[in-house]
Amino acid sequence: MINFIKSKTGAYVWEIDGTQVTLGFNKQVYREKYQRCIREFKSILENRTYQSASKAIRRLFDYFGCVPFFRLGMDVFRPQFLEMCRYFAKIYITEVYYSKTGAFSKIPTFAHVLAFMVKYDENTGVCSFGMLSTYAKEHKIILSKLMKEEFASFCGAIVNFQIKLGSFFHIVTGSNDPFLSN
Repeated sequence: MINFIKSKTGAYVWEIDGTQVTLGFNKQVYREKYQRCIREFKSILENRTYQSASKAIRRLFDYFGCVPFFRLGMDVFRPQFLEMCRYFAKIYITEVYYSKTGAFSKIPTFAHVLAFMVKYDENTGVCSFGMLSTYAKEHKIILSKLMKEEFASFCGAIVNFQIKLGSFFHIVTGSNDPFLSN
């Protein structure tokens, strides 16, 4: 159930599935459309349609803006939102690994994945990641854990594959020593 509670300067206060959340908006945002977009966001997350139609999630991100999008996800639809983030994290990590550079200098952060998720195609939306990082501090541990799990899972699969091929130690040491590659 999505209920409008009140309007205050630059924000609407909603009760969504028992959770009260304040979401900012710009002057072109109308309450009825905002409510429809919240319903659509919920539906996309519940039905996992972001897996086949990720443009819808990017369109909603552009509509809500960075912080309200993230706030809806983490404060109202957290389990489904984290599932979506995990889905895009896997794709992001895989695509970076198989790109020309194919390397990570550090574990990717959620900001990398969010930027990837909302700008994957021709999307031109802009996010203030500075504002998001201020808001997201309380969620940083959860998102960092998610990213580390996905990164470790991907790297573990690569290492296991190389070990099965017998080429892991050659890759790690750079040595052609047959003792190290067997």
